[in-house]
Amino acid sequence: MMHIENKFLRAESARNQVALCARGVLNVAGLHQIFVEINRLTEFGSNGDVLLDLGDATYALQVSEIDDFIARTSWPRGHKIALLAARRSEHFNQLSLLSACLLRHGFTVAVFYDANVAIEWLRHRGSALT
Repeated sequence: MMHIENKFLRAESARNQVALCARGVLNVAGLHQIFVEINRLTEFGSNGDVLLDLGDATYALQVSEIDDFIARTSWPRGHKIALLAARRSEHFNQLSLLSACLLRHGFTVAVFYDANVAIEWLRHRGSALT
């Protein structure tokens, strides 16, 4: 089970803005828990900017598990998700795998080390910068 702290920001734009910090084991159950929290915070809206800090997570995800999980769900694809990695290469590599799987399933997502760069990317209304 993941411990998730969140902050919901109402913006003048039509997009919801959510910041999440998730700690614990990031496996398929943890990924499900994160998506449930995102949808709860964005009031099941189909668009939102999500800053997801996974720097303190322990990764236990396999590409096939991610693909199977996403294929079985109907999560809104309108969210723009910035994944924050710890400054360790194995974290960035694991989040890059997660990002690639989410991109294949129609999500707009990118991985960052720097929160300021991630926030700037979320402000830009274009697609993923991978």
